[in-house]
Order: sequence, then C-alpha cells, then structure tokens
Amino acid sequence: MKKTILITGGFGFIGLNLIDKLLTQTSYSIVSFVRKKTILNNLPFSFNSKRLKIMYGNIENKNDVIKALKTSTVTIHLAARMAKGKNQNEIESIMKTNLYGTLNLLEAARFNKQNKVIIVSTGGVYGENSRPIRENDNLCPLNPYTVSKLAAERLAHAYHVQYGIPTIIVRPFNVYGPFESSKRSIHRNIISLSHNKKVKLTYRGNRIRDWIYIEDVVDAIISILSCTNNNVVGKTFNISTGKPTSTLNVTRKIINIMGKKKSSISFVDSIISEVHYNVGDYHNIQSVTGWKPSHSIEEGISKTVEWYLQ
Repeated sequence: MKKTILITGGFGFIGLNLIDKLLTQTSYSIVSFVRKKTILNNLPFSFNSKRLKIMYGNIENKNDVIKALKTSTVTIHLAARMAKGKNQNEIESIMKTNLYGTLNLLEAARFNKQNKVIIVSTGGVYGENSRPIRENDNLCPLNPYTVSKLAAERLAHAYHVQYGIPTIIVRPFNVYGPFESSKRSIHRNIISLSHNKKVKLTYRGNRIRDWIYIEDVVDAIISILSCTNNNVVGKTFNISTGKPTSTLNVTRKIINIMGKKKSSISFVDSIISEVHYNVGDYHNIQSVTGWKPSHSIEEGISKTVEWYLQ
C-alpha cells in the first residue's frame, strides 16, 4: 500500500522543495494543506501530478485539521508563523498558529492513525551557545517565535508519551535556497545586490550561524521517512552542517559569486536582540539514518544565486 503524506504549510519555503523532491524521486502520494490565500504561481512542480492533492484550510481550525489528517498515513508539520513578535497582537498570532495549530494536529492524530508525525521545529530553540549544539543541550529560546516552537515540541513529546502518537522532532538551523522568503537574509541580499543596492548588516556581521542548503534539509527529512519507527519515533534530530559562518562572511561569498564590489556592505544598528552563536551538531541523525549535509556554503550559495537570477 502506497503511503500518503500530509504536509501542512506545503507551499512554504521548505514545503515546496520537499514536495518537489517527493514527487520526482519517491512514489509517495502527497496532500498539501495550505491557506486559501496562498499564491499558487511559480511552483517547481506540476498541479497535473496524480499524486498531488491540494487541500485548503487553516491550521488554527480544528475541523480543517481533522479533515486533512483523514487523508494521510504520515504527516509532516511545517505550517508556522514566523515573526519577530514586536507587539502583543503579533505574539498572539505566533502562538495561535505555532502552538495551538500543533495542538489541533496532535489531537487529530489521536483519532486518525498516523505512522509518523514529523514536527519541524528550529535550531533557534537552543538560544545562545559557544560550540556546535547537541540535541540534549540546554534549551533557551530568546524570542516569541522560538518559544512557540519549543512549546510545540514539548506538546508533541507529551502526546507521544501519553497517547502513543509517533512524533519525531527535527530542528533545521539557518536554511536557505530556492523559494526562500524575501524577508530572510540570503534572498534579501541577493535581490539587493542584483539591483546594485548595498546590503545592510547588523552587529557588523559578526553573528555566527549554521547555514544549510534547502536540498540537504529535504534529504534529511526524507531519510527519516525511510527509517523504521523504532529508530526515530520519540526522538529529536538536528538538521545542520556543524560549520560556523558569520553573516559577514556569507554576504562576502554572495558578493564574490555575483561579481559585486566589496564596498556593497553597510553596517546598521539593530533594534532586535539576536544570539551571537547558533550552530548545530548533526551526528545524531547521521548515526540513525546515514544522512549528512552534501553542500558546502559556496555550492549552496552559487545554486541559490543562479536560481534567483534566472
């Protein structure tokens, strides 16, 4: 029997890339659960695929989520609201989508049997650190978004323990690549440079991050799909490269690849506090599934620049 995978937030950044690879390189059938207002142009795959179904709904609506889970045997939960949490309304929206949306999903999974429920979290739940972070290291999220993602993780773990829901947590670090939101730094910087505008960096570009190419993230998730439940259910996995790179060095790589002037960087003040160092250790997922990142930062940025400028 062929498995049907439900992907919430299926037409977001990670979802688009994941669906594209699942359609081209696996035999899974896919249901993409998206909001009604989602723009459906410039997609990397064809709507004509008999293995792809689009279901419109709202992760915050319990009935919509119950209906969606009736279509699947595996769920990958990507639906999330990313925001800085500048005011109370924004913070409430973050919590409704990321926490209560996950609650709706887990409740629906209690009554619609799933083989796996993969909760996509973030490496941001660790907060500040000084070395590549392991899954059992301290967790200290420092903004409303990462707090909401950690709360959703804890809820998923509780539903695994109390109700036997086969949850798996994955924590991607700084993901970049095709279909990335224009609000994220690498996409934003490529567009600025393509219009001969200066790139604006906060903290003089000294923030250290673990930049991972989207194709590697997709491969990591698929590696978990392919594993037997005994090896992955109830566990948490970093999806990272383990290689620290400052935002300044990443920007310089983009500038070099695009052939722009070194003076294309300007330093500005930040009104938002950010952790200095956030890098993940990926050896846990490697030991279980065999996955490891295959793209260097130079390869990933080259592919990303080429895609955005084509």
